Amino acid sequence: SNNRTFSRTMIMRLEQLLTLAGACLIAAGCSSGGDTGSSGVDDPVVMVADDDAEMIAAAQEARDSVDQFIAALENPSSNQTAFFVKAGVEGNGDTEFFWLSDVSYNDGVFTGTIDNELQLVESLKYGDRHRVAADEINDWMILEGGEMVGGFTAKVLAKRQ
Repeated sequence: SNNRTFSRTMIMRLEQLLTLAGACLIAAGCSSGGDTGSSGVDDPVVMVADDDAEMIAAAQEARDSVDQFIAALENPSSNQTAFFVKAGVEGNGDTEFFWLSDVSYNDGVFTGTIDNELQLVESLKYGDRHRVAADEINDWMILEGGEMVGGFTAKVLAKRQ
């Protein structure tokens, strides 16, 4: 069966961002040990089944509320310091998900920089610019006043660590 992958390094990088921002919400009760390097060689991924009901619901919640993200992105408040969307791409029979940073939005499409090392999709790499339709995102997240807004799938994954 197909699996969905999420980079543990990206989860840890988000934990570090939130820690720097003064709140480590993703890591509530978790240690942040392990590989935090950005070389894709030892970047373990989190495998999630395609039929994982909790992750499907979290992704749907993100898509259902994407207008909230777009409104903030287009008119950010002074305490909204970073914006991310999570995209998915098919690779080797699986879907790999990754966060995009430096996000912009135009005509129903987000464009951003791939912010983690990919394991399955060889056509894309860390630092590449990538586009995803707003109705195809897997998640969105805003760092606001040191706290995470959105991050629906990230919260599900963090809970499981």
